[in-house]
Amino acid sequence: MVVHYGIESYKDTNPTYVTMGMFDGVHIGHQALIKHVVNASHEAGLQNVVISFWPHPKKVLNKDAKIQLLTTIDEKISKLETLGVDHLLLLNFDAELAKKSAEQFAMEYFKGILNAQRVILGYNHRFGSDHLSSEECVNTVKRLSIDTEVFYRCWAGDGLDVSSSEVRKALTVGDVGKANLILGREYSLSGKVEHGMKLGRELGYPTANISDIGEDKMLPNNGVYAVKVDLVEKRNIKTFNGVLNIGIKPTIGKCEKTIEVFLLNFSGDLYNRSLSIRFVAKLRDEFRFDSLDLLKKQIATDVDGAIQLLCK
Repeated sequence: MVVHYGIESYKDTNPTYVTMGMFDGVHIGHQALIKHVVNASHEAGLQNVVISFWPHPKKVLNKDAKIQLLTTIDEKISKLETLGVDHLLLLNFDAELAKKSAEQFAMEYFKGILNAQRVILGYNHRFGSDHLSSEECVNTVKRLSIDTEVFYRCWAGDGLDVSSSEVRKALTVGDVGKANLILGREYSLSGKVEHGMKLGRELGYPTANISDIGEDKMLPNNGVYAVKVDLVEKRNIKTFNGVLNIGIKPTIGKCEKTIEVFLLNFSGDLYNRSLSIRFVAKLRDEFRFDSLDLLKKQIATDVDGAIQLLCK
């Protein structure tokens, strides 16, 4: 996959199939749409282009909006690459781009720069400064002699709605099982291990404090989770079971929100190393204990619970 940062870096003049969207999370609906575009383009003997945006349009259209992203830009690129995308065009979403109508955008990008032969859009896409729906875009794009298609709704399980918004709702209440079902994989985050208060070490459960998880990256709600932790060692990825806590450590007083993970069956130094963490299940909410001894007993229970879930 060739990643183009900005339209000026896209130089190919060959005809293409195109789709477009924010694709935050790259959930199973996004995956189905993109696989359809990939397969259709290759059957036609053409390459495909996926257009996405950075930063999130809401940051430009409403500077006070609180953005919670399911995927960082690097995570999105990695996940799209696994789907067979030929070209990923990341457009800088700024005030100038926001002013373009659907027709202006289609003429400049689809018809002009990308030489699109077919444009395939998700059913709930909103397009241009005039906020045309996918169905409304069909007539706009067809007037440019470009074939169009709307790819309709995808469901998960027994009628579970598939959308990035539904994933965020699930994570807000710690329902990582539901989030994972919509995503088609475990929700994950990556970060670097930094020095912390070392309380876990004193309790017999040394934890790694995680930082640098990415701007606007969404965290599941405060609580204790069973997780899988991927660690790169000598170019190989080793996976460890773990127990992760997101919260403010109410037992020891007021603290800023932290992310701490205890790796089962691991010994060694993790400082300044990068970890990728995959959420499997929530074990419990975060709450205050009357003593560190009670906290230590609860951690032991959490570890036992994580082992039962992760070692099935």
